[in-house]
Amino acid sequence: MEKAIKRWRATDLPAYLERVASFQQFNISRARNSELLTHIEELCRDAGAWWYLISLDGGGAGFMENILRIFLRKVIKDSDPAVFLRGYESRAFQKQQAFYKLACEATKSEEIRRIFEFEESSKTLSSLEKIPIGQQFLAKLQSYLERFGHQVFSLDLFFPVLKEQPSRLVPILKSYIAGKAENPSENLCVQVAQREHAVAEVLQKLKRAPLRRRIFQWLLNRTQELARRREDSVFFFQLGWPLMRRALLELAHRLRTNGLLFQDEDVFFLTKDELWKVARELEEKGSAESQLGELAKERKIHWEWQRQLSSPDRIPPAKHPSWKRKGSKYWGEGGLLHSSSGDKLVGIGVSPGQVSGCARVLLSPDDFSKLQKGDVLVTVATTPVWTSLFNLASAVVTEVGGVTSHASIVAREYGIPTVLATGVATRVIKDGQIIGVDGSKGIVYL
Repeated sequence: MEKAIKRWRATDLPAYLERVASFQQFNISRARNSELLTHIEELCRDAGAWWYLISLDGGGAGFMENILRIFLRKVIKDSDPAVFLRGYESRAFQKQQAFYKLACEATKSEEIRRIFEFEESSKTLSSLEKIPIGQQFLAKLQSYLERFGHQVFSLDLFFPVLKEQPSRLVPILKSYIAGKAENPSENLCVQVAQREHAVAEVLQKLKRAPLRRRIFQWLLNRTQELARRREDSVFFFQLGWPLMRRALLELAHRLRTNGLLFQDEDVFFLTKDELWKVARELEEKGSAESQLGELAKERKIHWEWQRQLSSPDRIPPAKHPSWKRKGSKYWGEGGLLHSSSGDKLVGIGVSPGQVSGCARVLLSPDDFSKLQKGDVLVTVATTPVWTSLFNLASAVVTEVGGVTSHASIVAREYGIPTVLATGVATRVIKDGQIIGVDGSKGIVYL
């Protein structure tokens, strides 16, 4: 494991970043169709290879955390591994700190502050463009997006990345500028102190058990390293998404120009074989005949219909015997439970603590503006684009996820109670409902 970690730092990551840099220099507008197709294929292969590494990281991090949990339970009796895995300058922290500084920049100008306070979110950026100091702020926003704008709302290439829709950040900036967000650096100091105190406490308890002490330190170091590496892997993994979208949209533009597509976004509703066949024919013959536009239109209609459905959180259903054979108590017992003391949701507690608050059910980035300081963030799952919301939330509840998922890692950094894998949270919890979240037990009280 130690060799794998060193290899990742010394070889895998630098090689991947070098590949990404070469892809960024590729001139898509001058490339022939065949060259563009090869470029897309290489990007996809690299994404697949990196996803394999993420799977190893996630599995390794989850495995090591579970081993650490078992060790602590048997030896210390009253410790939870979450406190040992927080308080690091992760990529998530760097993003949060940069965003907080961006909001602080806005508060230095009364003109900018007033625009954020009184202007509608949809008009905020255009209003800033009209004044010199607003243009300076937008330049800083662009710098932020250059560092973090590759992050995705969804792995589906149909959806633009953050850099393509900076207006998504406006509602969150409004909340930050209103003085409702905490300085991530101050929060980090608190988390570091708590982690160091917890480590010192365990070492003190094991001072007369040198072997167990060494085992604890070994487990702790490996678990911490894998947790940090997993978050970094996800951050870098997304670097290819804007490049893949850019190349696919260039191909779509060429096909639409030749009357083969109705809209550029049609490209995301077609298969590789369908696209490649027509693109090559267009290059070789100068023209092509195809019904790709109609085919994409039909699939998009079907996709829109499917989006209205409520998908199950797992297949087969949670009560199916096969889940109990997986060896996890959570799969068979999760979801909505009724009792004489009241209804509750059972999931996986990934960040300890208890809190009660107003639930805000966010189904997509369109709902970001609903979340206010102190609300409980309730959603299906979070991605790195949601990170800035954690500075406002008092707790997090999701329908899917586990100990190595994005929500788990970021929630621990902020020290906010979090329950994942409830299965039905967004369908059971009402927006504005007061709920209790116990991140230690993995229970949401309704």
